[in-house]
Amino acid sequence: MASTTPPATSAPELPPSTVSTTTTTSAANSGGSTTVRQSTTDPAPTTSAFQFGERFVAADGQRVGRDVVGVLSDAGVCVYCALRFLGERTYTLYLLGHQTLIATLRNVCENQALFSAAHPICPTCFGVLTKCHETTFVDDVLVRPLLAGGWKFNGWSLTVTLPVSLVVRDYSMWHHLRSRFGDSMFGKLAEETVVSIKEAFKWVTGPVVGSKINQSFTYKANFHINVQILHAATISESQFLQQNQRRRKFACQTTTPEASIHTATSALQGLTRDQFIKHCACPPAKVDTEFTCQVTFSHDSIYLGGRYCKYSPNLSQSPWFIDGQRHGDYSIEELIYQAIGPFFEGSGYKFSASGREDMDVRMLGNGRPFVLEIVNPKKPHHTDEEYGEIQKRMNTSTDKVQISHLQRVSQENLSLLKAGEENKRKAYRALVWCSKEVTAEMLAPIRAIKDLTLAQKTPLRVLHRRTLSTRMKVVHSADFEVLDTPHFFVLHVTTQAGTYIKEFVHGDLGRTTPNIGSMLGCDTDILQLDVMGVELDFPPPIRPAPLLPYAFKIPERICVRDFKSHDQDMGEDV
Repeated sequence: MASTTPPATSAPELPPSTVSTTTTTSAANSGGSTTVRQSTTDPAPTTSAFQFGERFVAADGQRVGRDVVGVLSDAGVCVYCALRFLGERTYTLYLLGHQTLIATLRNVCENQALFSAAHPICPTCFGVLTKCHETTFVDDVLVRPLLAGGWKFNGWSLTVTLPVSLVVRDYSMWHHLRSRFGDSMFGKLAEETVVSIKEAFKWVTGPVVGSKINQSFTYKANFHINVQILHAATISESQFLQQNQRRRKFACQTTTPEASIHTATSALQGLTRDQFIKHCACPPAKVDTEFTCQVTFSHDSIYLGGRYCKYSPNLSQSPWFIDGQRHGDYSIEELIYQAIGPFFEGSGYKFSASGREDMDVRMLGNGRPFVLEIVNPKKPHHTDEEYGEIQKRMNTSTDKVQISHLQRVSQENLSLLKAGEENKRKAYRALVWCSKEVTAEMLAPIRAIKDLTLAQKTPLRVLHRRTLSTRMKVVHSADFEVLDTPHFFVLHVTTQAGTYIKEFVHGDLGRTTPNIGSMLGCDTDILQLDVMGVELDFPPPIRPAPLLPYAFKIPERICVRDFKSHDQDMGEDV
């Protein structure tokens, strides 16, 4: 009996089966769709529904398809695997019940002894294709765990992972058929000539599960039922491939069979029959134990776009660790995900933004564009009104970060964010201290700045983690506000993305030239810095958030910084 780990929750009631159900599935060899009628009784078997195909013709013109079926029957394979090795792609035949299909083949082949002595467990599928016809298997292993998981999805696909030993056994049976009927009919094992176990499993299971959960089964969907077939007793059968293919760095990973299936197939294709039979019996040996399986469910990541404003001067964009010690209790991405994540019930997240600000720099204006990837969400679908409620819930959960324009976006938008880091303009405002008393006439050179090119050596504050080089950056425009206090003014500046603003103000001991200090002919330092805008048309402005007013705070005492000391740097462009 196939086994799986049952869910911890109680099994929900299954939807009742109908007498006749229509399920749409993708056709095996085309991008179209095929309507399959599924009934509680087997389709009526007809001999005209079965054809051996033109390739089962001997050199003398005699059709030998019946002989092939006889050899497969003698080898103990199940009736479904007999169809597979015949290359039969009339998938409605695979929907027939076990005894019905045996009767069909016996009538077609005019041989009532076929499959009468078949081994209880098929040596070429380990009973997978027989078991998947059993209602209890489908219900207990696939449907009930799915319904108990609370997944929400539109359409689903089925992923089947096989042990490498089944690939070896397919080749074993293929070599056996070649030895009996020659290369003209069994020249090369390929998908066109033998139906894979995966494909046959999907043909049978897809419509059944689809009718029970009232969801269409397709070959491409965002939600996946993942079935991993295991067979512990035959793990050693593929180990010879590892020994023979060491020079090709082949590794037979039996614990992750899908990762090694393609490598195993490639290795088997490179072996002659004589080389193969040194390690494997032809036909494959009988087995006494059925397969087991592990079933998991997964949904493709979804992507949420928006803009965030950061109002706290002590908050990094991502968790910040120095020498194993965390700095700060929260980060921007954590605050956002903690508020948004429960609505989607994902297993994790990834946060991306168009650049980042230093930990002690505020992000104001219309905010910084970001994308939040929700990994494996159980509830991926929400209405526009629900997104508005999610944004509201986030903005009421904290006063440190606010988000706007929250919406569903595509994965391609990640590249748009990356391009924005390097190519877009960014606007800043800074509270600047000046060693001279400030007047409008003194600050006039600032207002004259237009497309000024800077030469910026790697700042001292980030030299421990960035390569020493000189980067050319452009300051597009600048302006100022004179304050009531004599040594302070507010600098407004628009620059190329990636410009170090702090160093543009204080010069970094001459490593950034020109700088505000050299232009004014005095010492200058930056006390507070805000990012006021990131020029990027993303995401579409559909849901603004109220902007909170934040002014600079003029300190009562000034201590000019030691530029060699450690700065609160977590950014790339400020």
